[in-house]
Amino acid sequence: MPFVRVAICLIFGLLVAGCTAWRPMSVPVPSDTPSYLISRARLVMVRGDTVVLRRMTFTRDSVMGVGADSATHRLARRDVSRIEVSHPATTLTALLTIALGFAAFLGLAILYAAAVST
Repeated sequence: MPFVRVAICLIFGLLVAGCTAWRPMSVPVPSDTPSYLISRARLVMVRGDTVVLRRMTFTRDSVMGVGADSATHRLARRDVSRIEVSHPATTLTALLTIALGFAAFLGLAILYAAAVST
């Protein structure tokens, strides 16, 4: 039965985590916003790599935020080509919940059928 416990924990973890969609956001013009706060964003850099920051703030010449390593990062605005802001994807989360519930029901039905037939 350890497999069943692991499967239940995985299903529960997926349901709790939900799904996140990344939507593009235009980089604010420096003169428009001296300071701007975003809870979580993914920055696509000019050289092609991506950086995910929490509690991100725009200043006149840089973008600052907390990275995955819990350190504060300061990046030059000219090095950022695109910003994507995270939003919860409720439809995808609902579909995932339904699919996992159906899979769990099927799994239990198969286990029950196997137990009854022996």
